[in-house]
Amino acid sequence: SPSPTGGEGTKKSAVVAEHCDPQGIGQMLAGLGLGELGAAPSESDKWVCKGNEAKSAGNLNEAIEAYRRAIALDPRDGSAYRELGRALDEQGDLDGAIAEYREVVRLIPNSVDSHLDLGNMLVAKGNVDDALSEMHEATRLAPQDAYAHTGLCNALAKKNDLNGALNECRKALDMKPDAALLPWLHRKY
Repeated sequence: SPSPTGGEGTKKSAVVAEHCDPQGIGQMLAGLGLGELGAAPSESDKWVCKGNEAKSAGNLNEAIEAYRRAIALDPRDGSAYRELGRALDEQGDLDGAIAEYREVVRLIPNSVDSHLDLGNMLVAKGNVDDALSEMHEATRLAPQDAYAHTGLCNALAKKNDLNGALNECRKALDMKPDAALLPWLHRKY
């Protein structure tokens, strides 16, 4: 769920996107003030790109290795940790994904997506109290982000706070009434 409040990690992601995707995503992000057009990719960025390519081709083990190489080159690269977390999640390694998402939150504390990713993994793992903390932080950072409210709705429902869940779902639907939120919410249950 793209969010305009991603902070420095989003600027880094724009550099990676520009070099990983010649279709112009990096250029679009730069135009929105979320990246630096023409910034040279670092070695870490190149490994993130390789990981993204491997993941797109269905080679999760190769992707995971590429993201780990990116992190070894730049341990402050939040985008590499995020992509590693997503690959580990796809592989079914919830504990590994949670560890990587915790690192992203540490490195990019103002990233709504980072809190949502971590919160969703914590819900999947059954750690609802910690998930609620992450989802509340996401909605604090971006009170108008429908996906943040949907994540909080899901966590509250898992906690059996159905009134709170309903309230958050209503907020999300008021912000983004299209059907895209409903299948996402349904998959979470």
